Amino acid sequence: VTNMADTRQNAGADGAVVERRSRLRRASRRQPLFFVFGLLFFVVRLLFFVANGGTKNIAQAGTSIAEVLLDQRVAAGIGNVYKSEALWACQVSPFTPVELVEPETRKRLFATASRQLQANLMTPTRTTVPGGLAVYGRRRQPCRRCRTAIQVRNHGDQARSTYWCPSCQPLLS
Repeated sequence: VTNMADTRQNAGADGAVVERRSRLRRASRRQPLFFVFGLLFFVVRLLFFVANGGTKNIAQAGTSIAEVLLDQRVAAGIGNVYKSEALWACQVSPFTPVELVEPETRKRLFATASRQLQANLMTPTRTTVPGGLAVYGRRRQPCRRCRTAIQVRNHGDQARSTYWCPSCQPLLS
């Protein structure tokens, strides 16, 4: 069957095949809406989380802030890209233990990740700064803020890649 006319012709008098195909077309048009509503639900959940204090009582002492950002129990949806980008935007080292990050900075990190996700909802390429991404995927390239070479390291239980600028994002101790 190549088109609707062929489908109608082959369907017989009851039109069951035509109706089934029409439902499939309507469903495929709704999928982008389901995706957008799913992301909006995530953003609302993330904003509620931020408003209620961030990572309070969720992460164990010694867990890096980068691992907390990736923890789906804390806020679902933040992946490697937005983790690295939010940390850079807030000038926080990804390797800083979460207990050393001030509550206001934690809130700012999650709010930044939320804004970045919202800004990229309907775009084909990820953009967090004019011209693309600030640090993610830019190993050895100059930092857009200070011109120091961007570094990458795998860390955490899942050895996820993290990009950062060692000058702009000093490790707190």
